[in-house]
Formats: sequence, structure tokens, C-alpha cells
Amino acid sequence: MKKIILKFLIACITLFIWSNNVLAYTTTLSPSKSTVLPETSFTIKINISALDNGLGSAQYTLGFNNDLFEVVKVDTKAVQNTLANSIKFTFVDMTGTTPLSNGTFATITFKAKKVSTDQTGNFTLTSTETSDKENNSITSTNKGTSVKIHIPDTDNTLNDLKVNATTIEGFNKDKLNYYINTEASSIKIDATKNSQTSSVTGTGTKTVNYGENNYDIVVTSESGTKRIYRITVTRVDNRDKTNTLEKLEVVGYKLSPTFSKLTTTYTLNVKNNITSIKINATLTSNKSTFEKGFGPRTENLNYGKNTLYIKVKSENEKVKTYTLIVNREDIRNSNNNLKKLEISTGKINFNKDTTVYAIITDKNEITINAEAEHEKAIVTGNKKYNLQEGLNEIVVSVKAENETIKTYTIKVTKMSNLGSVTINNNLSNININNYNINFESNILEYKLKIGTEDKLEIDYQVEDESSIVEIKGNENLKNGSVISIIVTAIDGSKKEYKIIIEKEESLIEEKKNNNIILYILLAISVTLNVVLSILLIKKNKTKKEEIIKQEIQVIEDPENKDNNI
Repeated sequence: MKKIILKFLIACITLFIWSNNVLAYTTTLSPSKSTVLPETSFTIKINISALDNGLGSAQYTLGFNNDLFEVVKVDTKAVQNTLANSIKFTFVDMTGTTPLSNGTFATITFKAKKVSTDQTGNFTLTSTETSDKENNSITSTNKGTSVKIHIPDTDNTLNDLKVNATTIEGFNKDKLNYYINTEASSIKIDATKNSQTSSVTGTGTKTVNYGENNYDIVVTSESGTKRIYRITVTRVDNRDKTNTLEKLEVVGYKLSPTFSKLTTTYTLNVKNNITSIKINATLTSNKSTFEKGFGPRTENLNYGKNTLYIKVKSENEKVKTYTLIVNREDIRNSNNNLKKLEISTGKINFNKDTTVYAIITDKNEITINAEAEHEKAIVTGNKKYNLQEGLNEIVVSVKAENETIKTYTIKVTKMSNLGSVTINNNLSNININNYNINFESNILEYKLKIGTEDKLEIDYQVEDESSIVEIKGNENLKNGSVISIIVTAIDGSKKEYKIIIEKEESLIEEKKNNNIILYILLAISVTLNVVLSILLIKKNKTKKEEIIKQEIQVIEDPENKDNNI
């Protein structure tokens, strides 16, 4: 017995020693998706783990259901051979110089085939002739996997649709539009889907505004198709609709026109010294309100036109606006002209109506001295300016007592070498919309016959881009009007092109004459109708008198009856 036990122990020790000499590692299959749609792609990675000494050589076989899957692409460092229902991977490296370590040694892209029902395919992995980098035999534990091909459900219908826990009247899964009236400020929508794989959005508690409200319940099938059920809820609006004023007044003044709740615009003129007014207003309905800031109030007035609003909101939130235009007399002076404009270098021919000037200089600075025409006007821009090479724009502004502003611009071109400057104040072209004047730069005066327009669309081109162009007289055009196009060169020299307007008044006169003739013919026609009517009445009267005479004769002399007849 002791001998038997001893032999058994020796055998166990031998087996233990042998098993520890054979190294083991694991190889697994890792799919990118466990469930895929027909005709879509996925990958399977072959991963090695617990490999202690590097893989020197091996042969792996990946088996798969070729009636369900097809190989699209194989990425691996091994020698691979793709067969109908398997892929073989061979590693041969008996020297051990570049052994395979832990990680992914192959990535295979598969495509699921088209199927009529859900199918699950298996992937298996086997290995043979595995050894480490020192050519020692090692054992791989191989783990397979499976991938399901799933045909998604297309059902996107509802089994039930409820508002406030009650199924909507006439509900049918194929009926998409429903209409409900309510006086409630909110409703709760519940929906039950026919397919557990579909999803539903749009349910829950909803705020209901007055009037028409649309709520969409969207059912999305597993396949991605959508169906929209719409519930239109109309909340009856019983709120008061009155948004008028019963009374509107400005204390101490009369409105024009006289107030009426249906009239929304009024005007009022006040003297120069009135800086504010008090507005009183009374609502027609006690259920209406004034919009914040637009009710009865004291309002400060600016000079000139002041537009003030009174806004009334009804209980049903409709707003009516009353407009009050208050004209505050403005006796402040409006003169914003300069009386003089002087510069320390160069020369300008100042005219208070000319607002743009140009000079050229080689100086580094310029001083502006300007004086307003009116004593209460304020001039800004009087100072010394440092000049940069090239164009410098200096603006002098005049603010009148009534705060209107006029600006004068002096364009100063600084050039170090004045001898190289070319002075050019010519236009290269004048274009007038709908008209042609046959322009030539050396011809300064043109006559142009136009229609009835009061202003022309004028475009121009200059020969020197640094020159300045000003157009005057192109407004309220009449026969004999003169449009001036003044070109100022960089040295301030000017050239004036004139367009003398001949307006086609004959067209207007002809239209007037035609209207006169039409009125005359109409008057003649009316007169003839009156005369004919009178003659016809007179004729009928005469005939009637004859008949009466004959009847009288018959009565007086019955024997002549037949003769008269």
C-alpha cells in the first residue's frame, strides 16, 4: 500500500512539473457590435493576452458562417489566407527576433448578408503549432464569439392616445390629426405605442394658450421611420376684449381732433417755454390695463416734434396704441453757417455754402481759425493740426442754437516735393440715368431735356482720384434749373460743369388739354341729354293736349264723333 501511494505521489509531482513547463496564454475574439443590421459592416479583433515570453510561431483559424457573413477586409501582420468560411493566420519566427506580444494581431471587417429573419452567427478560433520566441511549446486558450443580424421593426404606430387620461374621441392608429376644445390652461397627453422597440416623444403636461395650440406626438420606429400625430387644442377665450380709452386729455390744452375712443392719433401745439405736459387717461374697461410706462404721466418735451404713446392692453392681451404728437415751438436760431474759415497754410476761396475744400502743402502743420455766422452757434475744430504725408482730413463743425450741426471738411494733401504734383480738376465722364449728354471733359455746359422727375441720378468719374466733387442744384428740378458739378483739385483750384434743364412741360400741358377736352365733351353730352329730355317732355305734353281737345269736341258734338275719330 505504501508503495502504491509513493508511486501516485511521484506521478503527481511529475505531472505538476510537466504542466508548469508548458506555458499558457489566451486569445479572444472581440466584435465591434454584438447586433448588426443586414448589409452593414462591423469588425472583429483577435486579441492575445497573458503571453509572457512572446509568440514565436503559431497558426490560427477563424471560422464563421459564410451564409450570414462575408469578409470585406483583413488587417494583420501574419500571413493570412481567406477561405469560404474561415481565415487562416500563420506566424513563423523560429529565431525569436520579432516575436508577437500581447495585443491585437488581426482586425477583420465583415459585412452582414441580407436575411429575412433575425439570425445569429458564430465565430470560432482554433490554434496549432504555438510556441514562444525560444521555440518552447505554449498553449492558447481560444474564446469565440457571436454576432446577431437583426431586422429592425418598422412599426411606428400608436395603440392609444389620451388627453387628461381619456382616449381621444375617434382615435385610430392610422388617423393623424385630432381636434379638441377646452377652457383649461393645461392638458396632459399620454401615448401607448404598438411596438416595444419604437420610441415616442411629445407627451406629458402641456401649457394651453388662448386660441389654437398644436402638439405633435412623434413615434419613431426601430428602423428610424417617423409618424406624427397632431393634437390641435383650441382654448376658448372668454376674456374681455376692450382695449380703448374712455377719456384722454392733456391738462390745460385741447386735443385735435376732439377725443373719441376710436380715434388713435392726436396733435397738440405748445409754446416754446413749455417743458413738460401732464397726460390724463381713463380706461373704458376695468379689466384692461396700461402697458408699463405708457399710461397717464408727466412727459418732458424736446423742442420740435415729440411723439408720445398711450398703450392700452385688454384682458385678452390685445394692445391698442394711442399716439399723441406734441409740437413744441422752437424759436432758437437755426443758423449753423460759418462766417469765415482761415487756414495758416495754403489758400481756400471760402463760401459759407461750400462745405468741402482741398489744398496741397509741404508744411508739417496747419492751424484752423473759423468763426460762426451767428453769435449763439458753437464752432469746434479750431486748433493746430500735425500733418501726415498724404491726405489729411480736418473737420470743422458748427452747432446752431437749435442744435442742428453743419460740418465743413478741409482735405489737406501733404507732399514733400510739390514740384512733382500734377493738378487735375477734370471729370472723365458724367452718367445720368435714362439720359445721355455726350460728355467731353473740356466742355463745361450741357443742355438736357428731361421728363417730369424732380431729381436726377447722376454718377461721375474723375481723372484724378484725389480731387473732390460736389453736386448742387439737383433737387426740385424745373424748366431752367441748373445742376452744378464742382470739381476741386488737391490745390483747391475748381472747375464747374453745368447741366441746364429743359423740362418737358408740354407732356403735362397736353395731358391737361386732353382732360379739358374730355370735360367739354362730357358737358356737351349732358346738355344734349337735358335738351332732348325737355323736347320729348314738351312733345308728349302737346300730344296729350291734342287728345284732350279731341275728346272735348266729341262731347260737345257727338254727331262729328266718327269724323273726329
